[in-house]
Amino acid sequence: MQYKEIKNKTIYYEDRGETKALSINPQTDKPFSSDDEAWFFAEITSELNPMLLSEANSFKASIEGRKGYLKGVLTSKFNEAVSKSKVYVDGIGDVDAGVQYLINVMTLIDLCGKSGTIAFRMFDNTSKNLDLAQLKAVKTAIQTKGINLYSKKWQLEKMIEDAKDETELNAVNIDFGE
Repeated sequence: MQYKEIKNKTIYYEDRGETKALSINPQTDKPFSSDDEAWFFAEITSELNPMLLSEANSFKASIEGRKGYLKGVLTSKFNEAVSKSKVYVDGIGDVDAGVQYLINVMTLIDLCGKSGTIAFRMFDNTSKNLDLAQLKAVKTAIQTKGINLYSKKWQLEKMIEDAKDETELNAVNIDFGE
């Protein structure tokens, strides 16, 4: 059994498909004093005796605790999607679509000049010479991809916030399609 998240001095983990929470250290019978203490306990427990979590005085996570947990999962998956995403640009191919790549293509636009071409690294790490119009098309595609990712994130955040029970929370599918 592996813990999923440490938040507000509480360990969140999955047990038989149910999110559980543990805020009392079973060894001391006192609340965890910090997230670091909870993390240390979770790490040691996961390594030495994974069953200790399910045998401890854990409780089913409250709806608010579950929402907090899902928001953490959403943030993590969103950050991964933003940093590792790609987008297809007509006539050019797949290009990296993260923030750093947007900055890079904006720099290449400044360096390219109106009549020249410049080497551009594709998603598969091959190089292509692109002209100014193609670089601008890449920039627009990356910006559009970013807007779409943020829109999806905000939609999922709203679904999590608006959920009234476990069934509605379980219906939230955190997937950015990468």
